[in-house]
Amino acid sequence: MVTTTELKFAGKGARIGSVFVMEPATAIEFVKECAKLDINILGVEGFMRFERGIQPQQEHSCDYGSELADSHHRAIEFLSARRDSGLWFEVVTDEIQV
Repeated sequence: MVTTTELKFAGKGARIGSVFVMEPATAIEFVKECAKLDINILGVEGFMRFERGIQPQQEHSCDYGSELADSHHRAIEFLSARRDSGLWFEVVTDEIQV
């Protein structure tokens, strides 16, 4: 399944299995779009991307599910700090999948 916002960003990221990942700058744009649409950010998950897939990087992931207040701002700060990391990120939202 996929969300409408993921579809909007499809050309700027990559779907690997069931995970839609983006480079940090694109993930920041994605979070800003979610803020405009009142879509909550539940978390951000970092991944190393390889030719054949992705590998989760727990130390580059965060969970906002228990406290959604200001999650857009916190996600942007988190991603900005990793702009040059070479990692790709999944932004987890509460948007209904289509």
